[in-house]
Amino acid sequence: MKRILVMLLFGFIRNGYSRAGILKSIGYFHSFGENNFIATPFLGTEPKHISFGSNVWLATRVSLITHDVSVHMIGNREKEYFDSVGFIKIENNVFIGANVVVLPNVRICSNVIIGAGAIVSRSVLESGVYVGSPLKKIASFDDYVSSVKKRSQEFPWCGYLHDRKQNKVILRKKREQYISTKLND
Repeated sequence: MKRILVMLLFGFIRNGYSRAGILKSIGYFHSFGENNFIATPFLGTEPKHISFGSNVWLATRVSLITHDVSVHMIGNREKEYFDSVGFIKIENNVFIGANVVVLPNVRICSNVIIGAGAIVSRSVLESGVYVGSPLKKIASFDDYVSSVKKRSQEFPWCGYLHDRKQNKVILRKKREQYISTKLND
């Protein structure tokens, strides 16, 4: 019943913080930390097999897969019953990019960024930035944080970022102007 409710709510609620708050309040997962952001509706068929730390961000179309259904096809063929279930454990300060697939029996340690389109088929036990399939580490987490800070300070609107809510209109206009000049070059 919870799963159906979540699917219906996700059709109407677009804010990732609101989605995370609802999931936490109904106890949807095995555990769920603070300050999480969930943009994806693809949260696996066995949410109690999934654990989230705090400050975990799932971008759009991230798929969390906690079991292998191919065993049922094999079972039908062999006239036997099989099962294949697993867990997904995501620790603190983790960003998982758009269209990432996280397969069963995977642990992602703290301070990790997984780039868009990656397939996570094995545990990520060292902090850093990972991309591709097979998953490959391309940078340390601290180096990436430094590059984000530097890149952000170069934008003409960086002074408005400290209070995003109050400066929402200004930020949008300045970003649009900046992108427009880049696209017109």
